[in-house]
Amino acid sequence: MKIHADPISINCKKVLAGLRLMGADYELVHVDYFKGEHKEQPFISLNPNTSVPAMVDGGFVLWESNAILQYAADKIGNEIVYPKALLGSTPHRGHRGILAVVLNPHQRHLAQLARRGAARG
Repeated sequence: MKIHADPISINCKKVLAGLRLMGADYELVHVDYFKGEHKEQPFISLNPNTSVPAMVDGGFVLWESNAILQYAADKIGNEIVYPKALLGSTPHRGHRGILAVVLNPHQRHLAQLARRGAARG
């Protein structure tokens, strides 16, 4: 995996720390945030949203820090940091659905909208 990032960014720091924590092999490709390299080619071809980090694994490109961490955990099979089971078999095992809601703010927002809609009937 190649991680295109600038460790000055909090989301890049999160990805790099998470990858180290789970023991994932990666290569850091520095994208200088203060020089605006994330808003230029070739980075734009990886992430048209022009935000760091981005990951390239073979021909697969992924951006968004939480998605990168989830992908890496799945790839290396680290179920301690990101469980594969939808429901934990014991209390200390995670629940993947709850993790997704916690990690992905868009899902949290959609869940809040759904609850409001359900409450209105």
